Amino acid sequence: MAIYRALKKAKIDHDYAITLVGDMQWQAVVNSKGLIPIIDPLRKKLQKLTTKNSMKYLEKRLKSMMKYPYGKPGYKIEFYKKGNMYCMDIFSCPVFNFYKQFGEEEMTLFRRTWCTFDYTSTENIVEGGKYQREHSLSNGDDVCDMRWFIKRQSSLSRTRIQLPGLNNL
Repeated sequence: MAIYRALKKAKIDHDYAITLVGDMQWQAVVNSKGLIPIIDPLRKKLQKLTTKNSMKYLEKRLKSMMKYPYGKPGYKIEFYKKGNMYCMDIFSCPVFNFYKQFGEEEMTLFRRTWCTFDYTSTENIVEGGKYQREHSLSNGDDVCDMRWFIKRQSSLSRTRIQLPGLNNL
């Protein structure tokens, strides 16, 4: 929020300032090596190598996230599987609690940065990963109803196309 306020003080347009802050936050996520910089990246690679099933891999990553950074004591979360979807209902979020003490401008910053990372991070976690959310604490709802799933390739995209004269390539 301090960076956002500094950008606003420098007369940077509101929407562009939010975009810049979001880009900086995302770059921090991408560059993050976890709590233990040597071990955490190795753990992620080992999980990927030992878990061939994309849904199982997604489950491992989500459960890992609930330990850090989205764990107790600040977060109140229910995690469960429903069909081919992992569900995480968040009833208490300390980052939201921090932002809600300010005004609507700061809440907009929170919604457009922190609350939107889930969509991109899911695609970053696992190939075909998708995310949905109908309700959000930052929109005044009682829960963030987060849903993760793997978008399967259609049979058309998996069909191998045979072209005359190119079968031997």
